Amino acid sequence: MKKRIIFKLYYINQFFYLSRNFNLQKVGNIEWLYKYFNFKKITDSIDELVILNVEKEKKVTRLSHDFIINVKKLCEKTFIPLTIGGGINNLEKIKQCFSLGAEKIIFNSSIKNKNLIKNSVKRYGSQAIICSIDYKKINNNLITYLDNGENKYLEIKKHINLAKKLKFGEIFLNNIDRDGTGFGINDEIYKYIDNKLPYVVGGGAAKYQHFVECFNQKNVSGISTGNLFNFIGDGLKNLRLNLIKSNVNLRKL
Repeated sequence: MKKRIIFKLYYINQFFYLSRNFNLQKVGNIEWLYKYFNFKKITDSIDELVILNVEKEKKVTRLSHDFIINVKKLCEKTFIPLTIGGGINNLEKIKQCFSLGAEKIIFNSSIKNKNLIKNSVKRYGSQAIICSIDYKKINNNLITYLDNGENKYLEIKKHINLAKKLKFGEIFLNNIDRDGTGFGINDEIYKYIDNKLPYVVGGGAAKYQHFVECFNQKNVSGISTGNLFNFIGDGLKNLRLNLIKSNVNLRKL
């Protein structure tokens, strides 16, 4: 299995954000990202980019004009596989995402809309439809949450089984407790990961040791990180080189 480094950013009203325990921190607009953080260098060292639109207008039936413009600008500067998510609650938005250049669509709260998921899989194929599962530890159990971590949903094993039943092609497992902290991956999650689907693990990965320990789990396909400040300059480039030296089977850029 080829392993992947996946970078995640959040978007609200023309600005990009990072997340810590699902509390958002504004970074800047797209020009700021490239001018002050040399985002081009970051994207040169990752395998996939995830953009999550977390604007609050949940009832709108189409993507906002500002979001479309900014994703187009991003695609002009970045030439890596793109996944789009956040508020994807109808087929029209899905169609718009693919027309913007997305290779995959990621769903979270919309898992409750089973007909939407089934129709999406039927139209675009399982490989393009991703389930994002946010979880935290409650009384020694891993419990999942919807709506940006606000509403309790299921015990994690039941949530994963539901994702398999709905024929998602991939599962992202995001730890709310460690999100953006840099404290390392919660290794309790590994017992829920099998070889039936590709799994991406997120929440806490910030150092080389975190990545290599997680990638040593044979059924982990990718690691998701949004910890931009830990990868300023050559941080991600050096991480990638060190993982290759450690014989991690990374996807070739």
